[in-house]
Amino acid sequence: MIKKNWVYILFVLSVIVFAITQYQKHQKNAIVAKAKQLPTGGWGYDIYVKDSVYISQDIIPAITGRKAFASENDALKVGELMVTKMKNNLRPVITDFELDSLKITQ
Repeated sequence: MIKKNWVYILFVLSVIVFAITQYQKHQKNAIVAKAKQLPTGGWGYDIYVKDSVYISQDIIPAITGRKAFASENDALKVGELMVTKMKNNLRPVITDFELDSLKITQ
């Protein structure tokens, strides 16, 4: 009887641990970047957290002036870098060095 109880307890604990890890994984996957075309003709991106806009970026960060991204691909590259930083609990800040390494046209 006691062995049976331990089996049930271990099973319940396993289910709880599995549920917690799946929830945490889902929370990190709930952060996505989507490119958007701007009325000015350029591109920007939005970062969504749990289906709500968390960051809306209409200009290229880390450069002088207010210039939009030249292409959808450029906007997505920077947006995905932001998502990666957020998922890894890093500050969501883009540097000019990162723009250069992503080959973002300015």
